[in-house]
Amino acid sequence: MNHADILGVSDWAELHQAFGEALEMNNRMKTLTKYIMDSATLGRRPAEPQGSDLADMRAFCTSLF
Repeated sequence: MNHADILGVSDWAELHQAFGEALEMNNRMKTLTKYIMDSATLGRRPAEPQGSDLADMRAFCTSLF
């Protein structure tokens, strides 16, 4: 994307897909990080996720493809 002049028409479709996948992974990482920071403690197993945290965790673990 930094050198758009050397990209062909088919390159843009692949870049669009890769960008979408990166955005989705970023959203998943935000969800997981929030859960870990809110509930994990050093040296102890964190509480099992409940409610919306459980739904977010399941969504995170779903395949991107």
